[in-house]
Amino acid sequence: MPKFWYIYNRAMKRLRLLISAAAISISALCWGQAPAPVERRTALAFSPESAPEVLVYRFFFAELAAAQSKAGELAAQGRNSAPLRTAHQRLTGLEAAEFELLSSVAAETVFAQRATMQRAQALLQSAATPADRLRIAAELARLRAEADAVGAKGVESLRALLGPEKFAEFDRRVRQHVAPHLRLYRVSPPAGNPASGGQ
Repeated sequence: MPKFWYIYNRAMKRLRLLISAAAISISALCWGQAPAPVERRTALAFSPESAPEVLVYRFFFAELAAAQSKAGELAAQGRNSAPLRTAHQRLTGLEAAEFELLSSVAAETVFAQRATMQRAQALLQSAATPADRLRIAAELARLRAEADAVGAKGVESLRALLGPEKFAEFDRRVRQHVAPHLRLYRVSPPAGNPASGGQ
């Protein structure tokens, strides 16, 4: 289990950094200028029940796909991959066949979302001026909605495959696992910024 938790903690740290970076980029687009030093970041935590489905499963699918990919690497090296391969199955309470379906849905979802994120990243890198960043704001919002739609489709596939009762128990376990580590950061404009009124 130590290897699994090492991978899990690394994944969560990277995801938190991505959320913070995204929040700063979105704030910059709203102000029409490059990201400036931020005075305040307000962390929003969630209970298992209140955590938005789109965020819960974005994190969970990414974590599961990373764990299964690493397990494949270990197996190819002749090393013990069982802890990584079975940790999420125990966590979710799924049967072997159900877990295979979950792993497949997670891998496909993560692959599609990464492709969309790469397009968004390329857009951000091409935006050299405040005018450029304002110009691409609508396209970035569309790409974010596209990534969210891919995640929602994955969740709906699982709901259909597992059935209402089984999915409800699965969802409860996933939320209990993810919610304590889930944070969103609201970035406040710097003091003196015209858009913020100096607040």
